[in-house]
Amino acid sequence: MPVDKKAKEIERPTRAVQFENTTIDFLKNLKFDDVNGGGSFVIGGEQVDAVGGFKDTLLIFECKYKNYREKSAIRKHLKDFRGRMAFIKKGVKKDPIYSEIHKVLYGFI
Repeated sequence: MPVDKKAKEIERPTRAVQFENTTIDFLKNLKFDDVNGGGSFVIGGEQVDAVGGFKDTLLIFECKYKNYREKSAIRKHLKDFRGRMAFIKKGVKKDPIYSEIHKVLYGFI
């Protein structure tokens, strides 16, 4: 019986999703507060890969997984992320969980 390739992909998370989950677990292991993220996590109308708070600072991470067979367009991804930062920061101020945050820092990993 042939194996449906799409069904197999649905069963197992992609490497990019695994990388996001690893980043979230890393933040939890470092005892960051209010850790969240993933494909369905949104702040300010923008999907956010991983976030974690420390005192009055919120760290927001954009995770990029590169398949070595693909050409890298990191500059395009950085420019896109930079364009989303203002929307994310406004969303942080409105979010009840993160409203007490005074400083927002961004990381691209």
